[in-house]
Amino acid sequence: MKQSRFKILLPLAAALTFGACGLFGGPGKATKNFYYALEAGRVDEAMEMVSNQTKSALGQQKLRGVLSDVTRKIKQRGGIASIEVASEEITGDIADVAGTIKYKDGTTESFNQKLLKEKGDWKLE
Repeated sequence: MKQSRFKILLPLAAALTFGACGLFGGPGKATKNFYYALEAGRVDEAMEMVSNQTKSALGQQKLRGVLSDVTRKIKQRGGIASIEVASEEITGDIADVAGTIKYKDGTTESFNQKLLKEKGDWKLE
């Protein structure tokens, strides 16, 4: 009896642990986390969610400036009310995510975001 209970509880515990760590999060979740980090003013955290390719192309200082501008725009609109992912298409280590950001001032903005998988994590390009 103890052995069969262990066989049931072990997979459940593993699923809860990995789920809590975000290991099952896909590109849509990564995109939402990126925008919510910017809304909270956590530009450094958002920078970690950007692909190395994009960081190299823009440079750290320019990227920080662009992300700070997005943070200001989000605050000007009263913050994010919701982020809706309409589609998520994954081909190997590349993903395309499309959706809509609804701001608290009532405005909406559509997005089409490309992501790359780097060392197991989805990063925005």
